[in-house]
Parts: sequence; structure tokens; C-alpha cells
Amino acid sequence: MNKKTAVLLVSCVWPLACASTAFDSSGGSQDIAPALAGSGGSAGLASSAAQAGQLAAAGAPIDGGGPGNAGANAVGSAGNAGGGAAPSGGVGGAAAGRNAGGGGVGGAGGVRTQLPESVVYASLGDSITNGWNAGVTCQDWPSTPQPFPTFCGDGNSYVVDVARGLTAAGHQVSVVNPAQPSKRIGYVIKVELAEVPVDATLVSLYIGTNDWRDIANAGSEPAVVAGIARFKADFDGVLVSIAKKAPGASVVLLNVPNQKFVNEGHAPDELERFDRVSNELNHFINSHAERYAIIDNACDARTYDKAFRGSNVHPNTAGHQLIAERIVAATSGMPAPLPAASCAPYLTP
Repeated sequence: MNKKTAVLLVSCVWPLACASTAFDSSGGSQDIAPALAGSGGSAGLASSAAQAGQLAAAGAPIDGGGPGNAGANAVGSAGNAGGGAAPSGGVGGAAAGRNAGGGGVGGAGGVRTQLPESVVYASLGDSITNGWNAGVTCQDWPSTPQPFPTFCGDGNSYVVDVARGLTAAGHQVSVVNPAQPSKRIGYVIKVELAEVPVDATLVSLYIGTNDWRDIANAGSEPAVVAGIARFKADFDGVLVSIAKKAPGASVVLLNVPNQKFVNEGHAPDELERFDRVSNELNHFINSHAERYAIIDNACDARTYDKAFRGSNVHPNTAGHQLIAERIVAATSGMPAPLPAASCAPYLTP
């Protein structure tokens, strides 16, 4: 089924050096430095100072705070306009939107994304983004944007449903979806980023389901801590690369359902590890809400309802429609809802 062979911040607690590895689809470790360098990201993420500079210059958020770069963004958010220090552990910089081309105006409800009439949509992720369990899917997408509904007009994965919703709103939409089942963020870096068109106007990033289970089962506390840090570094490296590859694109991030509540059949101690990793990394993704629209899968109780999902974490047709509705709403020009700070038991402080 896979069309490509597997090869989107360190909790980079500055000045910790960032490890430049990522899991591939078999759970092995792959060096991501060449891929990031080749795709415009940070080569190896080796230097904390260099990484911080790249994130700021590209308009991407900086984990751990630090001065913002108002010039790389559209309009500063209310109450913190024009740059300045971010809260500790939060998003560096004050501007809410990553790029002027996509809108990105800060507001009390979150970033505001106004898409152009012609939308080129690139969706990055794993099996959920690929359309697994969605019903009628188009899993082997060409590597160039395809006009909707000429291509996959009868599909019903969330990617296709986003295209359908944007079309209904008056946009002309073309889509490229390089996501494949069982992939990790290393695959996004090494394969999927290359298929993001330079003229993309919308990019969604939904990744972590497989990575987080790998991290939770890493075998020791130091290995879990290192895995969490590595995922954070890789995630922000993807954001840097998107900003450089497609500077006119608005980016929507999707957080991940708490793996404890969507993985039936696992041992209790393993589920608790899933809970720990899900909490830490969803808080990390949510910390980007000052610059990006966040689709809050983690805190929507419907995400965990069997009416909206099928096999474990995979949403069914109704679940895919739910995700698409959130993305279309978040790109409608209205302020996107901010992700919840907590929603026990799915996300705890």
C-alpha cells in the first residue's frame, strides 16, 4: 500500500544540543540532518543558538520563549503586539500569523486565517491523514497537487472533506497528500516535505500517533525523555522547513488524541506511559497557538467516542468529517478557537 519506502523541539531546552535522529516506520532511528538541510530546515539542529535564529527568521515559534520576530509575521496579537518575550515555556514572539500571505491576524480567540480564492493544500501526516478507515479514500496520491473534485471527488477522508468544504465556500482547491500509513515524523522530514509545493497556501500537520507510542515504549526514563525532546526538535524543524519551502502558506496544526484512551487492549502500565507522553507533547503542540491555528483533537470528547472512530485511534467517516469541519472553520477568516489548557482526563496540567 505504501508508495514510498520509509526512510511533521528537542524539548530543545536551550542550550541543550538537539539530537538529529527520528524513528522510521519500523521504529528504527534515522539521521534527519541531511533531510532538514536539503528541505530548508536546520541542518542537524546541532546548535541551540543557530536553531533559535532559524526559527525566528522563518517565523516559526521558539520553545522556551525568547524575543519574537515581528517582521516575519503579519500582525502582533492583542496585548503583546510587535514582538517581545514570550511566556516561559511558551511560543517565542508575539505575532499570531506566520505569514502575511495567509492572513494570520492575532485576536482574543486565536489566529485568523483568510485563504485566497485559489487554495493549494498540502496535508502532512500518517495513516489518519492518508485516509485510513475513512471509507472511500484516495490513498495513492500523485506527488503534485490535483484539482478537486476532478481527483478524488467521491472521497471522504478529512483531507478530501477539507477540499470539499473549501470548495463549497467558493475556493478553487487543489490537493497533494503524501501521507502514508505507519509513518513517523522522520518520514515527514525525509519524504513528505519534498512534496509541499512552493506555492502552497495551506499546509496541515497531523503527526505523532506512532511516534508517541514509540517514545512511551522506549524502555527507560532517559530514553523517554530523549524521545520527547527529539520529537519536539523534529516538529519545530518541520515548521521551519515549511516556512522556507512555502512562505505564502498558512499552517494548521492538529494535536493528537490522548493515546491512553484510543488504544484498547494494552497493559495498564503501558497506557499510563501513553498518557504521560500524550500530555507533555500535546501541551507542546498547543504552545504554538500564538502563531498557528490548532485543531484541538485532544480535548474534544467526540474524538474518543466510538461513534467517531473505528480501529483504535483511526477516525471513521464521521470522525474524518469532524476533523475537516474544524480545519475549514479555522481557515474561514474568523479567529480560530484556542486549544483547551486542560480537559481531564484527556489533558491534565
